[in-house]
Amino acid sequence: MLPLYIQTGDVNIFNGCNPIMFTRIKFNRPPNPVHQHIHSQFELYFLLEGEVDFIVENTSNILINKGIVIVRNGEYHAAQRIIADNYDHCFFYISDNSLPEMNSITPSLLSCFVDRQLGCDNFVLPSDEEYSKMRIIIERITELTTESMKNPEAENQYAKFAATLELFELVNSAWRKQYRPNDRKHKAAGRDTAKNPIVNRALQYIDENFRSISSIDEIAAVCSVSHSHLTRVFKESLGVTPIVYLRNKRISYAKLLLTDGYDVTSACFYSGFLDYSYFIQVFRASEGM
Repeated sequence: MLPLYIQTGDVNIFNGCNPIMFTRIKFNRPPNPVHQHIHSQFELYFLLEGEVDFIVENTSNILINKGIVIVRNGEYHAAQRIIADNYDHCFFYISDNSLPEMNSITPSLLSCFVDRQLGCDNFVLPSDEEYSKMRIIIERITELTTESMKNPEAENQYAKFAATLELFELVNSAWRKQYRPNDRKHKAAGRDTAKNPIVNRALQYIDENFRSISSIDEIAAVCSVSHSHLTRVFKESLGVTPIVYLRNKRISYAKLLLTDGYDVTSACFYSGFLDYSYFIQVFRASEGM
C-alpha cells in the first residue's frame, strides 16, 4: 500500500491578487467518502491516473486515467466514487482576483469558468496529444512546488506562474474546441446522473429552489408522484434520499456563506433552514464541528 502523497503551494507574483492554489495528491488506499459541496473559488481538476465518477450539479462523468473537470464558484460538485488503485490527481483553486487586469489574456483564461451556465460544459476530454502537453506542465509545476517546500528561499514563483498560465490556456483551448467550435450553445459532456426522468425533474427543482422548499411532498407534487415513489427512485439513482440530498445542498451553501463572512444566524436562514438549533445539529453531524 503506497503512502498518501500530497504536494501543495501558492502561485502568485502580483501584489493585490489572490494566490492560485495548487495541490497534487496520490494514494493507493480507499478514500473517505466525498460529499457534494460548494465553494467560493473556481476549481480546475485533472485526473492523472485512476478512475473517478465526478458529479457537477445534475451531470456526472466517469473519467478513466485522464480528464478535466471545470467547476465555477457556486456549482455543487464532488468526486463521488473513486477507484483507489494508484489514484493520482491535482487541482487548482482560482478566484476572479487571481489574475491582473490584462485585456488580451484574462478573459480567455477564465472563459471556461464564467462563459457558461451552472452545471453545463464542465467536463473536458482533450486529445491524447493535448493531455500529454498538459501532463508535462503539471509535472513541472509539481517539481517546482516540491522544490519550494524543501527550500522556500529558492522558490521560483515566476516559473510556476508561467507554467500555470500555459496550462490554463491549453485547457481553455481544449474547452473551446469541445463546446464552442462555432460559438454555438452545446450541451454538457457526460451523462445524466439520474436517467430516471422523475429524478431529473426533482434534481432540477431542488437545485433551483433548495432554499425555499418546505417538504419532500412539495418536490413529489412537482414530479406528479407520491412521496414514497419519489424517495424510492431517487435513492435507486443517487444512493441517497431526497431529504438527505436537500439537506446536504443546504449545508454546502451555508458553508459558502460562512466562508464569505456571513454570521451563523444568517447562514442558517439564507440556506433554507428554519430552525437554528436543528441547523447547528445538522451542521455538527455533517462537518464534525
